Amino acid sequence: MQVVIEHLEFQRMFSGRADNSNAFLDIQSGAGGTEAQDWSEMLLRMYLRWSEANGFDAELIEASVSRMQEMLSVVVERMRLSPEPIPVIVVGGGSILVKDQIGDLPVKRPENHAVANAVGAAIAQISGEIDRVYALTEQTRDNVLNEAKAEAIEKAVEAGAKRDTVEIVDVEDVPLAYLPGNATRVRVKAVGDLDGLS
Repeated sequence: MQVVIEHLEFQRMFSGRADNSNAFLDIQSGAGGTEAQDWSEMLLRMYLRWSEANGFDAELIEASVSRMQEMLSVVVERMRLSPEPIPVIVVGGGSILVKDQIGDLPVKRPENHAVANAVGAAIAQISGEIDRVYALTEQTRDNVLNEAKAEAIEKAVEAGAKRDTVEIVDVEDVPLAYLPGNATRVRVKAVGDLDGLS
């Protein structure tokens, strides 16, 4: 008797004119990174199980495209060098599946973007980084920092950055008291716009 009552109560919930029609449920993780992606997958599993338990036919539409978009969003967020909305460049045959925006970043497709054999995504800035321990016995701290900055800029240019756009975005100078000779660990990151991108 209890089962019959529960079934009737459930049917009463869907007594509206359009309640017997199909419905689309769109679950998006947004820009919350890995945790938001995991949460959206849990919601999807929950709704699929609920549909199955209550006699509804559930069909996944665009799950793989959405998954690819979510994975790109996570990767791009990890690669980001600044909070500025810099463009993401997509290339490869699968680049046509990428939406025109990844998170809050615009997507650009260069000329002939579809001729590559794989999907790729890159932020339209190139970086160069130095991470090294220096002994300050024969050099001053300022000289070491200037040398590391110049080397980081050269690495960014060698990687494809336009020289006149390269700037230093991060400098860390950590004295290492446990090493002899007044040592310091210097990490410098320089970034610039991709050379040749119109």
